[in-house]
Amino acid sequence: MELCPCCSEPAYLEVIEVFLKTRELSLDACCEWNLAGWIDSIHNFSRRERVAWMLRETGLVVHDILAGVDTLRWTLHYDLELCDIAFPAAKEFIRSHHRHCNPPPGWKFGQALFNGTEMVGVMTAGRPGSRHLDAQGCIEVTRVCVKDMEPHGLVSNACSILYGYACRKAFEQGYERVVTYTKKGESGTSLRAAGFVPVAVSKGGEWSRPRRPRQPGRNVVPKIRWERWKGQTLPMQTSLRFDVGEVLVAAA
Repeated sequence: MELCPCCSEPAYLEVIEVFLKTRELSLDACCEWNLAGWIDSIHNFSRRERVAWMLRETGLVVHDILAGVDTLRWTLHYDLELCDIAFPAAKEFIRSHHRHCNPPPGWKFGQALFNGTEMVGVMTAGRPGSRHLDAQGCIEVTRVCVKDMEPHGLVSNACSILYGYACRKAFEQGYERVVTYTKKGESGTSLRAAGFVPVAVSKGGEWSRPRRPRQPGRNVVPKIRWERWKGQTLPMQTSLRFDVGEVLVAAA
Protein backbone atom coordinates (compact mmCIF):
# COMPACT_ATOMS: atom_id res chain seq x y z
CA MET A 1 0.00 0.00 0.00
CA GLU A 2 1.23 3.49 -0.86
CA LEU A 3 2.46 5.51 2.08
CA CYS A 4 1.25 9.04 2.76
CA PRO A 5 4.08 11.57 2.24
CA CYS A 6 2.69 13.66 5.11
CA CYS A 7 2.34 11.12 7.92
CA SER A 8 4.22 8.09 6.51
CA GLU A 9 1.22 5.90 7.29
CA PRO A 10 -0.68 3.89 4.63
CA ALA A 11 -2.48 6.52 2.55
CA TYR A 12 -6.27 6.36 2.28
CA LEU A 13 -9.35 8.53 1.82
CA GLU A 14 -12.89 7.28 2.30
CA VAL A 15 -16.43 8.64 2.51
CA ILE A 16 -17.86 8.03 5.97
CA GLU A 17 -21.30 9.56 5.46
CA VAL A 18 -23.29 11.54 2.91
CA PHE A 19 -25.74 14.18 4.16
CA LEU A 20 -28.25 14.38 1.32
CA LYS A 21 -30.20 17.37 2.61
CA THR A 22 -27.21 19.61 3.25
CA ARG A 23 -25.24 18.16 0.28
CA GLU A 24 -22.15 17.58 2.44
CA LEU A 25 -19.74 14.67 2.61
CA SER A 26 -18.06 13.40 5.75
CA LEU A 27 -14.58 12.21 4.77
CA ASP A 28 -11.84 10.37 6.61
CA ALA A 29 -8.17 10.10 5.69
CA CYS A 30 -4.94 8.87 7.12
CA CYS A 31 -4.14 12.41 8.34
CA GLU A 32 -5.57 15.92 8.19
CA TRP A 33 -2.87 17.05 5.73
CA ASN A 34 -3.75 14.31 3.28
CA LEU A 35 -7.45 15.14 3.69
CA ALA A 36 -6.81 18.80 2.98
CA GLY A 37 -4.72 17.87 -0.05
CA TRP A 38 -7.48 15.64 -1.45
CA ILE A 39 -10.09 18.36 -1.04
CA ASP A 40 -7.86 21.00 -2.62
CA SER A 41 -7.09 18.69 -5.54
CA ILE A 42 -10.74 18.53 -6.61
CA HIS A 43 -10.14 21.77 -8.52
CA ASN A 44 -7.74 19.87 -10.78
CA PHE A 45 -10.22 17.08 -11.59
CA SER A 46 -12.58 17.25 -14.53
CA ARG A 47 -16.31 17.21 -13.79
CA ARG A 48 -16.50 13.71 -15.27
CA GLU A 49 -13.76 12.51 -12.91
CA ARG A 50 -15.55 13.99 -9.88
CA VAL A 51 -18.86 12.41 -10.88
CA ALA A 52 -17.20 9.03 -11.50
CA TRP A 53 -15.43 9.17 -8.12
CA MET A 54 -18.71 9.94 -6.35
CA LEU A 55 -20.50 7.08 -8.09
CA ARG A 56 -17.70 4.67 -7.26
CA GLU A 57 -17.45 5.67 -3.60
CA THR A 58 -21.15 6.12 -2.73
CA GLY A 59 -23.31 4.87 -5.61
CA LEU A 60 -24.86 8.35 -5.95
CA VAL A 61 -25.30 9.97 -9.36
CA VAL A 62 -24.65 13.72 -9.13
CA HIS A 63 -24.04 16.49 -11.63
CA ASP A 64 -20.85 17.71 -9.97
CA ILE A 65 -19.01 18.19 -6.69
CA LEU A 66 -18.28 21.81 -5.83
CA ALA A 67 -15.42 22.85 -3.57
CA GLY A 68 -15.58 26.08 -1.60
CA VAL A 69 -12.61 28.41 -1.43
CA ASP A 70 -10.48 28.06 1.70
CA THR A 71 -12.72 25.43 3.24
CA LEU A 72 -12.41 21.70 3.85
CA ARG A 73 -15.84 20.99 2.42
CA TRP A 74 -17.22 19.48 -0.75
CA THR A 75 -20.77 20.24 -1.82
CA LEU A 76 -22.88 17.87 -3.92
CA HIS A 77 -24.52 19.45 -6.96
CA TYR A 78 -27.52 17.30 -7.90
CA ASP A 79 -28.21 19.27 -11.12
CA LEU A 80 -31.12 21.58 -11.90
CA GLU A 81 -34.54 20.20 -12.77
CA LEU A 82 -37.71 22.04 -13.81
CA CYS A 83 -40.86 21.10 -11.85
CA ASP A 84 -44.47 22.27 -11.67
CA ILE A 85 -45.47 24.66 -8.91
CA ALA A 86 -48.72 26.15 -7.62
CA PHE A 87 -49.17 29.93 -7.67
CA PRO A 88 -49.36 30.33 -3.84
CA ALA A 89 -46.06 28.48 -3.44
CA ALA A 90 -44.43 30.59 -6.15
CA LYS A 91 -45.64 33.79 -4.48
CA GLU A 92 -44.25 32.69 -1.12
CA PHE A 93 -40.87 31.85 -2.65
CA ILE A 94 -40.69 35.24 -4.38
CA ARG A 95 -41.74 37.04 -1.20
CA SER A 96 -38.93 35.31 0.70
CA HIS A 97 -36.11 35.49 -1.83
CA HIS A 98 -36.62 38.23 -4.43
CA ARG A 99 -34.23 41.11 -3.86
CA HIS A 100 -36.44 44.03 -4.91
CA CYS A 101 -39.91 42.92 -6.10
CA ASN A 102 -43.12 41.77 -4.46
CA PRO A 103 -44.91 38.68 -5.85
CA PRO A 104 -47.06 39.37 -8.93
CA PRO A 105 -50.82 39.66 -8.37
CA GLY A 106 -51.58 36.87 -10.85
CA TRP A 107 -50.12 34.68 -13.56
CA LYS A 108 -50.80 32.72 -16.72
CA PHE A 109 -48.25 30.03 -15.82
CA GLY A 110 -45.09 29.46 -13.83
CA GLN A 111 -42.42 26.90 -13.06
CA ALA A 112 -40.03 25.96 -10.29
CA LEU A 113 -36.41 24.89 -10.44
CA PHE A 114 -35.00 22.30 -8.03
CA ASN A 115 -31.48 21.22 -7.13
CA GLY A 116 -32.10 17.77 -5.73
CA THR A 117 -34.99 18.12 -3.27
CA GLU A 118 -34.50 21.85 -2.68
CA MET A 119 -36.39 24.51 -4.64
CA VAL A 120 -33.83 27.06 -5.77
CA GLY A 121 -35.79 29.24 -8.22
CA VAL A 122 -39.16 30.11 -9.73
CA MET A 123 -40.50 32.04 -12.72
CA THR A 124 -43.93 33.53 -13.33
CA ALA A 125 -45.47 34.85 -16.54
CA GLY A 126 -48.67 36.81 -17.07
CA ARG A 127 -50.34 39.74 -18.77
CA PRO A 128 -47.99 42.68 -19.41
CA GLY A 129 -48.27 45.61 -17.04
CA SER A 130 -48.30 47.90 -20.08
CA ARG A 131 -51.77 48.12 -21.67
CA HIS A 132 -50.09 48.88 -25.01
CA LEU A 133 -48.17 45.59 -24.94
CA ASP A 134 -51.16 43.70 -23.57
CA ALA A 135 -53.23 44.87 -26.54
CA GLN A 136 -50.58 43.43 -28.86
CA GLY A 137 -51.01 39.93 -27.43
CA CYS A 138 -47.64 39.75 -25.67
CA ILE A 139 -46.93 37.81 -22.51
CA GLU A 140 -44.56 39.11 -19.86
CA VAL A 141 -42.12 37.18 -17.68
CA THR A 142 -43.14 39.00 -14.52
CA ARG A 143 -40.67 37.41 -12.09
CA VAL A 144 -37.56 35.25 -12.18
CA CYS A 145 -36.32 34.61 -8.65
CA VAL A 146 -33.33 32.46 -7.67
CA LYS A 147 -31.99 31.77 -4.19
CA ASP A 148 -28.68 33.27 -3.18
CA MET A 149 -26.80 30.03 -2.50
CA GLU A 150 -23.26 29.16 -1.50
CA PRO A 151 -21.43 27.95 -3.46
CA HIS A 152 -22.95 29.86 -6.37
CA GLY A 153 -22.35 26.92 -8.71
CA LEU A 154 -25.45 25.27 -7.23
CA VAL A 155 -27.61 27.76 -9.15
CA SER A 156 -25.34 28.44 -12.11
CA ASN A 157 -27.44 29.11 -15.24
CA ALA A 158 -30.65 28.92 -13.19
CA CYS A 159 -31.98 32.26 -14.49
CA SER A 160 -31.36 31.47 -18.15
CA ILE A 161 -32.99 28.02 -17.68
CA LEU A 162 -36.12 29.67 -16.27
CA TYR A 163 -36.23 32.35 -18.99
CA GLY A 164 -35.79 29.67 -21.64
CA TYR A 165 -38.63 27.61 -20.21
CA ALA A 166 -40.89 30.68 -20.10
CA CYS A 167 -40.34 31.29 -23.83
CA ARG A 168 -40.91 27.66 -24.81
CA LYS A 169 -44.13 27.52 -22.79
CA ALA A 170 -45.37 30.84 -24.16
CA PHE A 171 -44.74 29.82 -27.76
CA GLU A 172 -46.49 26.49 -27.15
CA GLN A 173 -49.53 28.44 -25.93
CA GLY A 174 -49.64 30.51 -29.10
CA TYR A 175 -47.87 33.69 -28.03
CA GLU A 176 -45.55 35.24 -30.61
CA ARG A 177 -43.70 37.68 -28.34
CA VAL A 178 -42.30 37.46 -24.80
CA VAL A 179 -41.23 40.58 -22.90
CA THR A 180 -39.56 41.18 -19.56
CA TYR A 181 -37.72 43.96 -17.74
CA THR A 182 -34.50 44.52 -15.83
CA LYS A 183 -33.37 47.52 -13.86
CA LYS A 184 -31.20 49.99 -15.76
CA GLY A 185 -27.58 49.03 -15.13
CA GLU A 186 -28.14 45.27 -14.79
CA SER A 187 -26.15 43.26 -17.33
CA GLY A 188 -28.93 40.99 -18.61
CA THR A 189 -26.47 38.13 -19.17
CA SER A 190 -29.07 35.46 -18.39
CA LEU A 191 -31.56 37.08 -20.77
CA ARG A 192 -29.07 37.16 -23.61
CA ALA A 193 -28.28 33.49 -22.97
CA ALA A 194 -32.02 32.74 -23.30
CA GLY A 195 -32.31 34.58 -26.63
CA PHE A 196 -33.65 37.95 -25.45
CA VAL A 197 -32.42 41.30 -26.72
CA PRO A 198 -32.88 44.80 -25.23
CA VAL A 199 -35.29 46.88 -27.30
CA ALA A 200 -36.41 49.85 -25.19
CA VAL A 201 -35.79 51.85 -22.05
CA SER A 202 -38.42 53.39 -19.79
CA LYS A 203 -38.12 56.22 -17.29
CA GLY A 204 -39.68 54.11 -14.54
CA GLY A 205 -42.42 55.22 -12.18
CA GLU A 206 -45.74 53.78 -11.07
CA TRP A 207 -48.37 52.13 -13.29
CA SER A 208 -51.08 53.63 -11.09
CA ARG A 209 -53.26 56.35 -12.65
CA PRO A 210 -56.24 58.31 -11.22
CA ARG A 211 -58.68 56.30 -13.36
CA ARG A 212 -56.71 53.06 -12.93
CA PRO A 213 -55.33 52.88 -9.36
CA ARG A 214 -52.84 50.17 -8.46
CA GLN A 215 -50.87 49.22 -5.38
CA PRO A 216 -47.53 51.09 -4.96
CA GLY A 217 -44.57 49.11 -6.28
CA ARG A 218 -41.16 48.58 -4.74
CA ASN A 219 -39.23 48.77 -8.00
CA VAL A 220 -40.04 52.03 -9.79
CA VAL A 221 -36.57 52.84 -11.19
CA PRO A 222 -35.82 53.13 -14.95
CA LYS A 223 -35.99 49.76 -16.67
CA ILE A 224 -34.81 48.09 -19.87
CA ARG A 225 -37.37 46.10 -21.82
CA TRP A 226 -36.16 42.84 -23.32
CA GLU A 227 -37.99 40.84 -25.97
CA ARG A 228 -37.87 37.48 -27.67
CA TRP A 229 -40.00 36.68 -30.73
CA LYS A 230 -41.13 33.25 -31.84
CA GLY A 231 -39.02 32.00 -34.73
CA GLN A 232 -37.03 35.23 -34.96
CA THR A 233 -33.66 36.43 -33.78
CA LEU A 234 -33.44 40.17 -33.26
CA PRO A 235 -30.10 41.96 -33.85
CA MET A 236 -27.84 41.46 -30.86
CA GLN A 237 -25.94 44.76 -31.31
CA THR A 238 -28.20 47.54 -30.11
CA SER A 239 -27.80 51.11 -28.96
CA LEU A 240 -29.87 52.31 -26.00
CA ARG A 241 -30.36 55.99 -25.19
CA PHE A 242 -31.24 56.53 -21.54
CA ASP A 243 -31.90 60.27 -21.66
CA VAL A 244 -35.46 59.91 -22.92
CA GLY A 245 -38.65 58.30 -21.62
CA GLU A 246 -38.95 55.21 -23.83
CA VAL A 247 -37.20 54.94 -27.18
CA LEU A 248 -37.23 51.94 -29.42
CA VAL A 249 -33.74 50.70 -30.08
CA ALA A 250 -32.21 51.33 -33.47
CA ALA A 251 -30.72 48.06 -34.64
CA ALA A 252 -27.04 48.36 -35.52
